[in-house]
Amino acid sequence: MAEWWREFYPKLYALLGELVTSPEITRAEVAWVMRTADLEAGHRLVDVGCGPGRHAVALAEAGIEVLGIDVSEPLINNSRARARAAGVDLARFEVIDMRRLAEWPDWPQEPLDAAILMDSVSGVFDADQTEQILRAVGARLRPGGTLLLSQVEPDWCRQQDQGWMLRAADGQLLHRRIRFDEPTQTLIDEVSIADHAGQPPEPIPAQRLRLYEHDDLRALLTRAGFSDVVIQVGVPDARQSLLATSETYAAGTWA
Repeated sequence: MAEWWREFYPKLYALLGELVTSPEITRAEVAWVMRTADLEAGHRLVDVGCGPGRHAVALAEAGIEVLGIDVSEPLINNSRARARAAGVDLARFEVIDMRRLAEWPDWPQEPLDAAILMDSVSGVFDADQTEQILRAVGARLRPGGTLLLSQVEPDWCRQQDQGWMLRAADGQLLHRRIRFDEPTQTLIDEVSIADHAGQPPEPIPAQRLRLYEHDDLRALLTRAGFSDVVIQVGVPDARQSLLATSETYAAGTWA
């Protein structure tokens, strides 16, 4: 399926809800964003591929004016509901394909201080499309603004090729398997319903992410117009040991 992500992420969140990522991981990532981009209340940020809004709402709670965008209307609805539940009014959410950002007419008029792309761009599209997306986002940043992104760490993936069972939010038993295809540098994440009460399971397309080695990720950000690129594995002082090994984090400055 060429555009697997249109179904995978909404269906995964519908099945797992807040089990997709722990609150501890979200807090650690948001703290990294705030610290790395030197953000404070009143600053403006765009969350590209915001999904269910876990980063966007947490940043808005810290006083950041957030624009969250995602191609999935169900996930944008989840983001808006999360913002209402948190009682924040500094987060706005819009449905847009990030490949159309260069001509999108609804950008804020004022330049943005930062942009985040958390597991939402790197590997989802090919390198040329990804570079175009990064350039379109960079063009909306103020000079010296910061772009921050994350992807699954390739070396962590090489140690996987395993499956495990977990419970969906509605009690269904799921099987999830992560493996890494070395020739294509692709993470393959497959989720299936193992116990479906006699009903045929609804097919879920596999997540397929083409992951970048660190030098390739640095080169991609540089080609897109970012300088002073810093890449690290894991968020410092994160409580979750998984977060210290499974994610690559990168930050670059817009000229």
